[in-house]
Amino acid sequence: MRPTLLSLFILLIFTGVDAQSKSRETSRTSSSNGVSSESSITRSDDSYKFDARFNADKYEEIEDLLVKQLGKNYQTTGSALEWKEEVNGKSYFKCRLTATTLRLSLDRELSSLDFYSEIDDLGDDLKEIVQKHAPCEPVPPTPPTPPNPNGSDPQEEIRKAEMELLKAQERLDRLKKKGNR
Repeated sequence: MRPTLLSLFILLIFTGVDAQSKSRETSRTSSSNGVSSESSITRSDDSYKFDARFNADKYEEIEDLLVKQLGKNYQTTGSALEWKEEVNGKSYFKCRLTATTLRLSLDRELSSLDFYSEIDDLGDDLKEIVQKHAPCEPVPPTPPTPPNPNGSDPQEEIRKAEMELLKAQERLDRLKKKGNR
């Protein structure tokens, strides 16, 4: 029995063959102080996306690279920097940088191949910045502290406060991320 064109079409539908190619690479790192960084690059036939979450101490290096590559023609929206490019009134590129997040998106159908290559290279450079660890600085020994008259250990109180602060920062980042969707 010879397969018909209709049966081949049905086979393609049910096997989930997608004509569009898509790749995604995600990286995560954690530092010794519990602060994590992550970046994700998604490339498809019609779009490019870069998303990152990072420690605020990397902001200045990321901003410097973006200004160097994209120029100073950005808008300041609240505490975020935003770059946009349009062609014939249609936006094909957006970049939004906050103190701890970065999002780039590019419509490959509306942008030139050269601009896509520049943004792809920029994404690779940004990924390196986001993922690199801060240099380890030696921590001087902490002198013993006198007992607290309240009966609690000051070092333990500090540790608890730092953990609460870290949890609050993570919650804030999650809420900001939800708000940006």
